[in-house]
Amino acid sequence: MTIGDIQQQLNTALLSIYNDGEAAIITDWVMEHYTSKSRIQRMLEKKQSLTDEQINLINAAKEQLLQHKPVQY
Repeated sequence: MTIGDIQQQLNTALLSIYNDGEAAIITDWVMEHYTSKSRIQRMLEKKQSLTDEQINLINAAKEQLLQHKPVQY
């Protein structure tokens, strides 16, 4: 799975409980944390594959966020 793919999936999932702006910001924070890449880097490298570990961590964070746990946790 690529950076662009998982970022889109995360943002789409978060739109079910957050408005557009909040979902985008939270998506950026999560993606930056787990990829160690800035927003610009992710835009330039959106077709780069993620490791299975990164995918699992991002999906776990998504599930917690969908249970209304604050992103800071």
